[in-house]
Amino acid sequence: MKRFIYLSNAESGTISRYQQQGKQLIHLGNTDVGNLVMPMVVSRDGHYLYAALHQAPYCIVRLAIDPKSGDLTELDRTPQAVSMVNLDVDHNSHWLLSASFDHNMATLNRLEDDGSLGAKNITIPLEGHCHAFNISPDNQWLVATEFGQDRVNVYRHVDDSDHQAALVHQYSFARESGPRHLVFSACGQFIYVLCEMIASVNVFAFDSETGAMTLIDEVEAAPLEMLGLEKGLPPEKRVVPDVPRTWAADIQLSADGRYLYVSERTTSIISRLEITANDPVPRYSGYDHVVTQPRSFALTHDGQYLLASGELSDHLALYQIDAQTGQLNELDRAPCGANPAWVSVVDFP
Repeated sequence: MKRFIYLSNAESGTISRYQQQGKQLIHLGNTDVGNLVMPMVVSRDGHYLYAALHQAPYCIVRLAIDPKSGDLTELDRTPQAVSMVNLDVDHNSHWLLSASFDHNMATLNRLEDDGSLGAKNITIPLEGHCHAFNISPDNQWLVATEFGQDRVNVYRHVDDSDHQAALVHQYSFARESGPRHLVFSACGQFIYVLCEMIASVNVFAFDSETGAMTLIDEVEAAPLEMLGLEKGLPPEKRVVPDVPRTWAADIQLSADGRYLYVSERTTSIISRLEITANDPVPRYSGYDHVVTQPRSFALTHDGQYLLASGELSDHLALYQIDAQTGQLNELDRAPCGANPAWVSVVDFP
């Protein structure tokens, strides 16, 4: 098996390429893409890497992945009307999903059989900043977070005959919680939503028949008082200098479903929450200091490793996940460009 890792570097305008060989992380080189290249997603078949440019003229860049060398070859660029902060691909590889924070919308772009973006697209206007737009494991539902309105929305997935996605459910969070990223459980029966400004994980039961979300519990993702963190603020209220404030970023679920991992940027930690077989509600179990100001991180598909970049870091770090405790042990690091933004992993037989 070959494992390649890709890291977008916003200020450098490049995507760094790496290969993991056992406990080593090898830097293969950098591919020029364009200024403020940020969110990325790998196609379901592993053939393509989609990357979004966060600076006008906005576009989605499609790159072919060489399964032998990990090299990236640009295939095309598709103009977009707005900037994007998050990308996903549905499980049939029919639609590319994107979230626009600055322009308050979610978008679906139809994918052609060759992986290129087609002419058809569906936009979903929102009232607040959209931070994530993801597909359910059964490919039936679309879930969007509205950071600015402290809300999460569920839509029925579209097909080629649709001109709009039907809203079926909304859930409102406490004011200035900042719902940011989310993950589904592997079975699709639960959703875990991370709130950026309070570093909490909201646990929902998800009805795959109706798209309804029912809150089960809200748990603290990190010991904020012990870490000396005050409640976070929305971007328009942030000032410098200020007291240390909560600034959660990403959430990922381990392959076996036992651990949720959450990055907190102010303290440069990744915390872990344990999930037992009999209870879907995760419980905080500890944290590890990682790269500086960790934003995006990724878990390998075998559940053995975690890769993290920090917005103020000059490297990508490889961590081994302890099978018994979920703790992170740094194994290696490799250089990256300026302002690393997004980590993607792909495995080839």
